[in-house]
Amino acid sequence: MIPRTIVLLGAGASRDAGAPLTSDLAEILVRKMNQSPRPGPEVQALNFVYSAMIGHQGEDGSDPLRAVNIETLVSAVRLLQARESHEVAPFVAAWKAGALGFGRASGSRAFNGRAAKSAVEKAIDHRFPNGDELANLIEGIARDVARPREDYAFKALESALLKGIRSELTNLSSVDYLRPLGDLASAQPGGLAIVTLNYDRTIEMMASEAGIELDTGIERWTPGVPFSFERKDGRINLYKLHGSVDWELIDERPNLRTVRPPKIEVVIDRADVEEFDPAAAPPRAPGLPWIVVGDREKLATDGPTLDLLHAASEAFAEATSLVVVGYSFADSHINAMVRNWMAADPTRTMTVVDPGWPSLGSDEPRGHFATAYGASDDHNQAGVIPRIAVIAESAASGLARGLDMLPSRPEVWATAEWAPDPDGGEVAIRLHGPSLANVTVEAVAGGQGVNVFASSEERSTFVPSSRRFARYVGPIEQGAQFSVFPTVPIGEDSLELTLDGDDLVGHRRISVPALIVPPVAPPNS
Repeated sequence: MIPRTIVLLGAGASRDAGAPLTSDLAEILVRKMNQSPRPGPEVQALNFVYSAMIGHQGEDGSDPLRAVNIETLVSAVRLLQARESHEVAPFVAAWKAGALGFGRASGSRAFNGRAAKSAVEKAIDHRFPNGDELANLIEGIARDVARPREDYAFKALESALLKGIRSELTNLSSVDYLRPLGDLASAQPGGLAIVTLNYDRTIEMMASEAGIELDTGIERWTPGVPFSFERKDGRINLYKLHGSVDWELIDERPNLRTVRPPKIEVVIDRADVEEFDPAAAPPRAPGLPWIVVGDREKLATDGPTLDLLHAASEAFAEATSLVVVGYSFADSHINAMVRNWMAADPTRTMTVVDPGWPSLGSDEPRGHFATAYGASDDHNQAGVIPRIAVIAESAASGLARGLDMLPSRPEVWATAEWAPDPDGGEVAIRLHGPSLANVTVEAVAGGQGVNVFASSEERSTFVPSSRRFARYVGPIEQGAQFSVFPTVPIGEDSLELTLDGDDLVGHRRISVPALIVPPVAPPNS
């Protein structure tokens, strides 16, 4: 199969352009909405939801700072709007105090006033075909008066949050660091498929500045019609699985949603356009963006999400290597797509650019992928090439290398030079392979274990499996040199060292023969 790369982008891929992460975005919007000189009921509702989620996270001693991101926040707000009809409602004896009171007066009174006025005007103009429709409308108004529209504040809050998301993700800085994606689209036959979970327009901006053709497919998407992307040299096919800040739902008629499918259009903000084609759809002030922000809506059937996900799966099937940038592996449906793609062909590989990649053994999805594909030496996989590689850097510093890099096992992990002396001498070790954590060093001379003293640490631990002493030397960066000192004279016996440590995707056990360095003759006096 011809080598072909596909790219998956998470929020971290846009961070270097000034886009906040999902966790930071929630905090930013809370702070800005509370700066309003006359905060309305939606701000009260925001403060209630945000503080309740943080408090709940801290009840069992968990980190409250990780309790809320923008997706969980919007998901909670939408759930509270439909709390009485939610499937869990019969099991909730009482909603948390405060969830029912925001915006009752202002929201309900404004709504019922408009509805009553409309009903009277229609009755006067005889636009009701029969009395039943007028009676039903009046009955609804009366019912709402008796039971106010308690969801008003939460609906207003959802709108405010969506507008805030659009605002925060629109004013971005330079996207030059993303140019390697454009270069790959130009160099790779059939262009480049980029699957993004982000709502921002960083890739569109980069493509425009670089003169790269780009297709999101959204304007030709039609519900019920097969949806696919054509590969084309020099083009980026951009699969925006969770929507975009410049997408909007048009012709939305909630009362006809059952029989009239939705349609998405790309909105151009007049403020962002210097010249535009008057024959095209005129720019206008943006409304609410079509973005999938709630955890429960990422597989929603009413919209392009599933069609985009299917099209992305087809693009994955054509690829031999995956480059993941700034994605924390927090979305289960995306993880399943990556998992299934990796499982379908043992030659497929994944390179991840992520400055926050966790240490080996982490009990989170990233740790699970590392364990599955890192080819650890303690899993009887010594010498096996890993199927995953990690560059622990930001997108700005690691993207170009990530696009060129495939998982591999270095031909030379480390070298050692030994300068013996009557006390044992000094062994200088240089690490050429990936950086290692939790490094210990074992030494053998003449078939016998030899204790060594580390220049950076003075403690050793006994390794029962080898019946030798291992000296702990701590984390070692790629390219770094460190020394160990045998504690007994060794004579002319060969000295063999074993380095034991963890890189980002696997456990490594590396044999390193120590080459004897001839003594340097003193200069002639």
